[in-house]
Amino acid sequence: MTADVRARTAAHAAPPTSRIEAYRLGAVDAYAVGGPRKRVAALRLFWDGGVATEPPRMLGAQAVATHALALSAAADGPAPLAECLESLGVTLAAGATETSSHLDLRGLREALPSALRMVLAALRRPHVEEHAFQAALATVRHLYSRRHQDTHARAVDALRVAHCGPRSGLARTSEDVLAALAGLCRVDVQRVAGGMAHRHLHAVVVGDRPEPYLAELATWAPASSGGASWPPVTRRDHGDGDAGHDPLLAHDPPAQVTVAAPAPRQAGLLWGAVVPIDGPGDQAVLDLATHALGGWSGARWHRLLREELGLTYGTSVSVTTVRYAGQTLAVPRVFLSVVPSTLAPTARLLHQQAAELRRHPLDAEELARAATHLVRTEAFYGDTARKLMDRTAPFLQAGLGPDFAGARLRELRTVDAGRVAERLATLLCSPTLVVVSEGAAP
Repeated sequence: MTADVRARTAAHAAPPTSRIEAYRLGAVDAYAVGGPRKRVAALRLFWDGGVATEPPRMLGAQAVATHALALSAAADGPAPLAECLESLGVTLAAGATETSSHLDLRGLREALPSALRMVLAALRRPHVEEHAFQAALATVRHLYSRRHQDTHARAVDALRVAHCGPRSGLARTSEDVLAALAGLCRVDVQRVAGGMAHRHLHAVVVGDRPEPYLAELATWAPASSGGASWPPVTRRDHGDGDAGHDPLLAHDPPAQVTVAAPAPRQAGLLWGAVVPIDGPGDQAVLDLATHALGGWSGARWHRLLREELGLTYGTSVSVTTVRYAGQTLAVPRVFLSVVPSTLAPTARLLHQQAAELRRHPLDAEELARAATHLVRTEAFYGDTARKLMDRTAPFLQAGLGPDFAGARLRELRTVDAGRVAERLATLLCSPTLVVVSEGAAP
């Protein structure tokens, strides 16, 4: 049975365009996200890397390096780069994912090309000053400390450890990163920052026409670069791999694991897996399934466990997807916040509900309602350049290519309940329930 979501959403909300133009500029892959020009535009520069690919001793080094570059002196004077950009009305922020690090520029679109020129100049001759290193190190340490003290994040770390083999960088936890940061020195970060000048660069433009940025990006020519040209390319080459026989994934993950809560009187349950997927169709299946189970007020587990039984504060869902070691891996999960006194009965009930899901899959009406809610939500990502950047850039940073986001949205618009049930049974054949308990051993 197929439920046509387009007819149910057209009168309510039109999702933003997911069209992304890709350009190959020698040592730069540039992406322009379609849509109207905005007064305030956004630009993201990112490099492949991140905690999943860093050596164990250097975990977090790329995140520290990008933060330190923003705080170090600009190429043409003693003032910090971020402060120089502020004088143009452009904000500069740094960040990192498991597989990339990035710099974000946001401001009046007339000023962004000049700001990009200043950033590229600083990247060509990066110098990490001691005060910038210390401030950046404190910032990144704080970010990972907050993650380590978050019940949901601790459960996600445990899920990845349960499903990923010892060779997988995806099994690294916030605690691992904090331990490595304790031994990081300025020389290490300077070496990482210097290497950024010789690495392939990616750029995402949102809210403005791409030509002024392409002209600046075409000047980026690290040592390994060839000449620059602007022919659009349809997709990035993300490598090959046999996702069905990934040695980086556990063959028989546990049905349940227990980890210590970060603070007294805290508890939580997370149900999910780490699974290989076959493109945006599978991504849509996992998005729909997790959303139908716990992603909104009408979701199956939200209604049962919160509204009817009062066992949880609420549910939340997420599907993180990344291209890693030549394969596309997704981490679908449903998280429930609970009080410690109801943890054991809620865990038993969730195991029963997961077994019931295998016997009686999500029906067409449940999936149609979830898809309608998801597609309507997409409209709210396009009202500012910052939101649209936050929506589109993570797919690109995960190595999923410029066509992935649009294909996912097209899949969400037409829901085939039979296909979703069949594919979901394959993808989530070995889920794990992570129990975060204040009584667990640390």
